[in-house]
Amino acid sequence: MARNLGGRRDDASDSDFPDLTLDAPFRGIGAGSIINNPAIFLNVYGRRTPYILQYTFNVQRQFGENFMAEAGYVGNVGHKLERIRWVNLPLPGAGAVQARRPWPELGNSQLVDSVSNSNYNALALKIQQRHSSGLSYMFSYTMSKSIDSGSGIRAHGGDEFPQDNYDISKGERGLSTFHVSQRFTGSPIWELPFGKGRRWVDRGGVVNAFAGGWQIASIFTFQAGRPLTVASGQDVANVGGGSSQRPDATGEPVALPKGQRDSSHYFNTAAFRMPTPFNYG
Repeated sequence: MARNLGGRRDDASDSDFPDLTLDAPFRGIGAGSIINNPAIFLNVYGRRTPYILQYTFNVQRQFGENFMAEAGYVGNVGHKLERIRWVNLPLPGAGAVQARRPWPELGNSQLVDSVSNSNYNALALKIQQRHSSGLSYMFSYTMSKSIDSGSGIRAHGGDEFPQDNYDISKGERGLSTFHVSQRFTGSPIWELPFGKGRRWVDRGGVVNAFAGGWQIASIFTFQAGRPLTVASGQDVANVGGGSSQRPDATGEPVALPKGQRDSSHYFNTAAFRMPTPFNYG
């Protein structure tokens, strides 16, 4: 794989008769290409298949002919979930990064590995009324918590690559990037009482064609926000990459009073500080 300002090039080696090497990595260019400290994209041979265990328990109760209430618990746990992590990184410390790598002849390389775990637990409540007197509705409320050590194979949606690629199971465990602690959803439908057989304008013909058969319907959702990971943006640990390194927490509250928030100061920056040199946050 080649990357430069002009784009990216991929050449796949023949699996039966391998024809690409580090000396001649690109087909049609020939030998003599020089690649200093190449980055390698790796897969674990024979890695485990990810799996998820799901479980649920619901209780429903009908009241009268048209009204139903439901309460339930929903949960799941995931293991061996795949995530890209960096390999060939040195441990935090002083000195030139390249010389401290496990394989100094190579650069930062990416590995797809089955190293993440997850768990989800939720309380789900729902009430529903079937069509009665022109009105039907369904309202649901969910209170949940989702935790994992990687919300996807690649970093996306506010997620970051692992800070410490040698301690993912503990160092990266936290709220999922898609975690929403509370969500309320409603979907009411009301048949307007106009037209033939209705309370008002009870007429047929042309009048009913224009005035009858109308409905007002809506679907709405109110939910809490998603978590945000704070990054330092600096290679304080001196490992060859700083975009995923995090600051230290000072113990100060992160949230600011509503009257003190604005677009340039939405949270308490005093809640974080840069780590000491050659350490992760």
